[in-house]
Amino acid sequence: LERKSKEELHRTLCQRCYIIKEYNIALKVSVSPEDYPKALEHIKDKEALIVLVVDLLDFPGSVWPNILDLLGKNKRIILVGNKVDLIVPDQKKYIRQITEVLRSEFMKKCFNSSEASYFPKLLSVLCVSAKTGFNMEVLIDKIFTSWRWN
Repeated sequence: LERKSKEELHRTLCQRCYIIKEYNIALKVSVSPEDYPKALEHIKDKEALIVLVVDLLDFPGSVWPNILDLLGKNKRIILVGNKVDLIVPDQKKYIRQITEVLRSEFMKKCFNSSEASYFPKLLSVLCVSAKTGFNMEVLIDKIFTSWRWN
């Protein structure tokens, strides 16, 4: 990917998106509750940037219990609320309000003040729509900025 131009990167699709585009089929990716911790255990002791995507229509239910224990220390997190396009605007600054509630509820559910030194750093919280592309460029910019300052 490093050798590709900006335009080529813009056109590059992940495997799942390619299959959706070419075959109009969405692959169902599911991880059993037993396998989820196993899928994350290899990064527990590594420094990493985590892009944690949650379903706004199932929040806070879409945040795995003890997610911070599974992720481990030395993590930086970008918390992303997806499906903002499905939320009916009820006020002028509704996305800002949703983002603040997302941050607040995530902190309540996942942060224990007695573990302050353990808690990974929450770099950013934003709402996106993977379907419409809303705020996706902002998310990509945040990811690249976080990598650059790694």
